[in-house]
Amino acid sequence: MLEDTPRKIHRILYHQYQQNWVRPDIAWVSRRSLRSEERVREAIKVLRDEGYVEIAEGKMRILVPEEPDLLPQKPPDPPKLAYSVEGWMD
Repeated sequence: MLEDTPRKIHRILYHQYQQNWVRPDIAWVSRRSLRSEERVREAIKVLRDEGYVEIAEGKMRILVPEEPDLLPQKPPDPPKLAYSVEGWMD
């Protein structure tokens, strides 16, 4: 399981860039995560070592997370009616 900073950086990168090959704006990620640029770079190295990002030719691609807490949450089902509405529109 990832620690707090790499997990936060992964979420920010994933939601911003999806799975496209990009050269991320470290300063922007730093501002969004409230972490220093150095900590963002360290977190990206951890993500690379753990297999959460790929880096090639100076660009990075964010991979789909495998950890359940990093996966997008399924929206809740709409509430079920406690009564029947049959016959209202006859």
